[in-house]
Amino acid sequence: MPIFKLQLPTELIHRIINYLSMDEESLRTASLTSHRFRDICQQLLFSGLHLQRPWSSDPESNLPGTKLLSLLQGSPRIAGYIREVSMDGGYTDDEEESWMALDMCLSPALGLIPTNNIKRLAVLHVRWEDLPSALQQAISAFFQSSSLVSLDISEVPLQLLDLCGPSLNQLHTYTLTDHKEACSPPATNSTPTSGFDLHTLTLRSSTAGPPRPEISYLLDDSSKARITSLRKLRLMFSDKTHYHAAQALISAAASTLQSILVAQSISRDDDTLMDLSGLLKLQRVSTRGLVTELDHPSIAMAKLIGPLSASIPLEHIHICACYRSTPTWNSEPWLSLDSLITDNHKHQFQTLKVVEIEIVSSHGVGEELVARVEDALTYIKGAGLLNIRLNTGSKGMHIGEPF
Repeated sequence: MPIFKLQLPTELIHRIINYLSMDEESLRTASLTSHRFRDICQQLLFSGLHLQRPWSSDPESNLPGTKLLSLLQGSPRIAGYIREVSMDGGYTDDEEESWMALDMCLSPALGLIPTNNIKRLAVLHVRWEDLPSALQQAISAFFQSSSLVSLDISEVPLQLLDLCGPSLNQLHTYTLTDHKEACSPPATNSTPTSGFDLHTLTLRSSTAGPPRPEISYLLDDSSKARITSLRKLRLMFSDKTHYHAAQALISAAASTLQSILVAQSISRDDDTLMDLSGLLKLQRVSTRGLVTELDHPSIAMAKLIGPLSASIPLEHIHICACYRSTPTWNSEPWLSLDSLITDNHKHQFQTLKVVEIEIVSSHGVGEELVARVEDALTYIKGAGLLNIRLNTGSKGMHIGEPF
């Protein structure tokens, strides 16, 4: 009896595996099915490398670098699959030293990864000056990846940005330092000859103050970063008084900025956080914040969009209201927003298409809150603009999460 051998086309195999891309367990199972599935599945399974503080009673005996070095030395091909590297040093005011400063195997392990393959890089919660020079050099090499598109960094020298090449267009920062004051310059083999044009920028700040070093760097004509093509800006500051520091940045990107998020609630008595009236291409404004007795993200929204002229093509308003405790209902902020749209929809906001409201609550009253907000937004709902939803998950409670 003849034996027929079925050979699936490579394109079909890729289509099958792509359907499983979000299901890690299915990918692992499929990788064991045949050698043709193995490589494709493993490329997805090992595309992201996420390193964080080991959660054990004796973390020094269970450091990530030891396991990573053993894995990459035993299976060298895996290093070539990695496209994303995320390192969370776990450093806080309560931690005397980051695990990364203790992990002697981490730098040789990172050195086995082809740096130019890395498209996304995150280096978070580290004290750069505490890291061994070999680890500083290994991390610095990823900043120089010719494929790097997205960079998320916190508490590292902002001068590391000078290592990035022209592929970088998404930057997210939190409380960067100046290496001239904090430590010696990062070790590096070469420096790219050209800068990079940012399309997306996220600036986050601590209670210490607004991110002035980052803003100064971005506005400096001699820096590698250029914001003349910036389209999306996310501002997530810990204090409402910090936002005025970003006005110069907004003005510098006025001709290209299309979308802005402000993670802040304010009260009626607060000043407007910033002036958006010069953003000629602004299409989307988002506010995200906690609802308190006085502060509300819809008040912040009304003060941001109130001064906009009819020539600004605003299409999308997004408000995320986070109720972290059983709320005392106050309809006034929502009624005021509805009144603003009612009075100005046909002229000032004639391009408006969507008013998106996200109610975040995990206290069993979410459905009631949604109903009350709908009742308050009479005109917005009647005009077919309202898109309202309830978020009861813990992820939604993080007010700094970008849209």
